[in-house]
Amino acid sequence: MAQNILINDLPLEIFIKILKEVDGVSLGKCRRVCKKWRDGIDGSDQIWHEVCRKEFKHSSEIAKRKAGNICRWYHIYKNLKMWIDITTFDKKVREFYKFSLHDKSHALDVDYGVLPLKDAKGVVFYDMSNLKYIPVAISETNCCKVTNNDHVSVILTKTGLYVQKCVDSNGVTEGFFKAENFVLSGEVIYFHNGTRAGELLLYRLSSQKKGPMSRPIFDTLAILPEGKFAVQLDVCERKNGPLIIASTFFEIILVEYDFFPHEQEPKCSFPVNKLTMYKRLLRLKDRLQSS
Repeated sequence: MAQNILINDLPLEIFIKILKEVDGVSLGKCRRVCKKWRDGIDGSDQIWHEVCRKEFKHSSEIAKRKAGNICRWYHIYKNLKMWIDITTFDKKVREFYKFSLHDKSHALDVDYGVLPLKDAKGVVFYDMSNLKYIPVAISETNCCKVTNNDHVSVILTKTGLYVQKCVDSNGVTEGFFKAENFVLSGEVIYFHNGTRAGELLLYRLSSQKKGPMSRPIFDTLAILPEGKFAVQLDVCERKNGPLIIASTFFEIILVEYDFFPHEQEPKCSFPVNKLTMYKRLLRLKDRLQSS
């Protein structure tokens, strides 16, 4: 005799497999069915990773790499979905950091939720989740790139590549390589040698007009203070919305958006994964000073 099985009676792994076939908007509706469904969906970030992969294949990977553990895939999806309406939201534009040296490359790339800033005395770091100073300053003026993840921290200088695994891990924990640039992917580093060297605008592919005489159409995201113009731009997604970093020759100016005000980051101590990263950066600082 056939027996009817209710969807709530399915094993969790089967339920998750079904939800992976659902688009993001429908998945959001499923969250509102009942507490059990919401807990199941929110407790499985792989569902939202799959949705991001299908709807924002490349941009979601870049956003997650820059945000690190600041955002789960759920927050990445929500933010990317809202970017189409970003010009309708209120924003806060403020000066964040002032430099003593005139340079066009003060702000290194945001990575793993960390903003590295380069000045005359070296590199300082800020946590993008709360914009707090990370108490690790590196007195290396030739620093070109800083990358972190849960496994390793890597610093590229003009002399080469410094690699630092977890300080308390077994086996080889550090290394140095001659390199001109690199990419960190999980536990693998790819590096190479011998290669060649006033308004914030949004360019939407969907808004462009076709035709030989058509001109690019831009939306204005923000207008910087009078006399200021950006020479570098970067974006980091946070739980409550994106944070745009505009670097001028002398300042860092932040443009903050609150897509989801209820998702504000609570004021709490640094989580374990960030403390581990800070230890690695401290070790790299010591190595650079002694080299």
